[in-house]
Amino acid sequence: MLGPNYPGQNWSYPPSIFFIAAPFGQLNYLTALLVWTVLSGALFFAVARGHVTDNRLLIALVLSPAAVLCVISGQSSLVTAAMLIAIFAWLDRRPIAAGVLIGLLILKPQLGILFPVMLIASGRWRVFASAAITTLFLVAATALVFGPQVWIDFVTKGLAANNLVLADPERIATPFYPTIFMNLRGIDLPYGAAMAIQFCVSAFAVVAVFWAFRSRRNADPLMLMALFFACYDTLALTFAAMLLLAAGAFDANGRRLAQLVYWLPIIQIGLGNLHVPGPALIAPAFAIYALMRLRASPASARTFDTRFMTAR
Repeated sequence: MLGPNYPGQNWSYPPSIFFIAAPFGQLNYLTALLVWTVLSGALFFAVARGHVTDNRLLIALVLSPAAVLCVISGQSSLVTAAMLIAIFAWLDRRPIAAGVLIGLLILKPQLGILFPVMLIASGRWRVFASAAITTLFLVAATALVFGPQVWIDFVTKGLAANNLVLADPERIATPFYPTIFMNLRGIDLPYGAAMAIQFCVSAFAVVAVFWAFRSRRNADPLMLMALFFACYDTLALTFAAMLLLAAGAFDANGRRLAQLVYWLPIIQIGLGNLHVPGPALIAPAFAIYALMRLRASPASARTFDTRFMTAR
């Protein structure tokens, strides 16, 4: 399709994702892309539909910029967002299943970093054990089926290649990722300085999640979920922000932040192509807002409702 001069592409996922990729590799490219898009879109719609009863809200979510860009780019966020939503719905009602889903997020490992922090802080040890066992099983199964060398190559070659993409002097990827690191690289800040600032923001996310789930475990579950998603994934955060907006949980500042979250991918692409920083501050600002609301609210006894995601 693209000719012999198409440059080599970076494979940024760990080898455990071969279990998903291999079946699609049996199809030609366009067919595989179509099947992947339909299946991932149907999964996200089904999971979201299980928690959203207002059809107008559901349509707005499905047509949100974050969801549409997933369809356009063929990204995996439709699948991972559905997994994140299901995990929070099952944390207390189906802890083993929630742990299995967390373990499966090793397919996109950056999504699994904060879960141990949240699970330890909230004392959800059954979920933690289930996630750990699932992760170890998946790593072992990958080594057994594809050979242990794939993990060695991923660590010694794959991660190094990913780092080269991040350090790219041409800054090709910076318009598309609303992260602190990419925004700073967009204004040509040196790699080391941008990564150091990103590390500080990530450390804040770890502390914020630990405090919220330790001290406010029984506070508004939607707000807790939104805080967690603000540190994770744009589509999942859009889902949480829209539910909070529909529930009337926001004041004027919260509504403005929810609107910015909804349009974040468009804002990032527009300003990112001009190398204007700023969009990456939207998710951290939302996280700070959620923290302030959680701090001001009593840690009353509430649980995650598995259908409506509202406090009962």
